[in-house]
Amino acid sequence: MEGGKFAADFQRLETLKKFLGISYQEMAATAGIKNPQSFYAVKAGKQGITKMMANAIVSTWPEISETWLVTGRGKMLEKDNAVEQTPAPSGELITIEKRVLDTIISQQETIRIQASTIQELAKQKGNAAALQGEAAGCADAV
Repeated sequence: MEGGKFAADFQRLETLKKFLGISYQEMAATAGIKNPQSFYAVKAGKQGITKMMANAIVSTWPEISETWLVTGRGKMLEKDNAVEQTPAPSGELITIEKRVLDTIISQQETIRIQASTIQELAKQKGNAAALQGEAAGCADAV
């Protein structure tokens, strides 16, 4: 890589590539960047990280700070979108973005509430059916 004004951009892309554990081609494909050559143009010092490139990367990996990616200021990982390691039912650790984990937890609570509501409605329906049966029995007795 040549030196120059885009050397720091290349260093940030390299850091990101190593963090993600993928190649530039895989990064481009995953982020929906149609031209993976743009990464190599940054590497060659021909261009910096473009706004389109940064948006695609941050949309795909929201734990990455756009400010860090574009300017180098701050930390690479956004705390609010940090990745957490959570034990899977099998006991192995899986990596999940915090916002995804929060969504899963919220949905589990919604499911629990809905299941409780369904049980209560079924109980009420059963009571109503029993009352109707009793009323029908009383009518038959007359």
